[in-house]
Amino acid sequence: MGSAVEIESLDVRVSSLQNLLRMGSWRVETPHSSERARLYWITKGQGRITACGVTRGFGQHTAIYLPPRTMYAFEFPSHVYGTRLCFPIDLSEQLPEEALYLKITDSRHQAELTQVLDQITTEVRDHNQGWHAAARSYSALVAVQLERFENAYGRQIRPIGSAQRIVEGYTGLIEDHLSEGLTVADYAQKLGITPTHLTRVCREVCGKTASNLLHERVINEARRLLEDTDQPIRNIAQDLGFGSAAYFTRAFGQRIGITPSAARRIGQQRRRAGRAA
Repeated sequence: MGSAVEIESLDVRVSSLQNLLRMGSWRVETPHSSERARLYWITKGQGRITACGVTRGFGQHTAIYLPPRTMYAFEFPSHVYGTRLCFPIDLSEQLPEEALYLKITDSRHQAELTQVLDQITTEVRDHNQGWHAAARSYSALVAVQLERFENAYGRQIRPIGSAQRIVEGYTGLIEDHLSEGLTVADYAQKLGITPTHLTRVCREVCGKTASNLLHERVINEARRLLEDTDQPIRNIAQDLGFGSAAYFTRAFGQRIGITPSAARRIGQQRRRAGRAA
């Protein structure tokens, strides 16, 4: 893939991890989620992922599957290579309901998954006749491969202790109420625990306080909307629960180091460069 822009075919999106990181490491390294199911196929390098209240290390030939609306964040301490596939939304019934961590050890299975992902990339890059249908069909084949690999290697990313279950519940609630401007105390009440306890378990499981997790997730979503869409800044602030555009600008600047307007310009420049490429 020669461009740093994610390749998309209407409802199938595919990108190399290197290209994603060129677009901004924050896109994978800060808490975020997607309405689409995603597969990360790591072919080289190592790192860690936090999802569903569980942090796990990964190395080469690891497939990580994340259902829609799963909050997650990667850590890439070394150079990591691989592919991210965003599945078509209407394939959801064919995909696993739980997040998966699959260490694929059989070289034949490694080659099969790599080959299909390469085929998807080729179809949506070259625009040959019928490429939309081909990309969707190959994505459905990946869904079948996931089912087979789950049976062969399967390990769901599941909370194994009470602290991890609390963090899983907390991150799930954040996704459900992202635009409502709820506080840590509001979420703690929904979970039936104190804010102090929620903060303690978040720090224990993720190394971050409950407040940091919440604020990072909200600001990350704001940055994504600023860079990837033309939605007015005031609407983004309102939709994410900020009381005023001025408060949003201060909070965004403190976390990101630039203004929302500057983030919007970066996104516009990147998209123009992608179209030119």
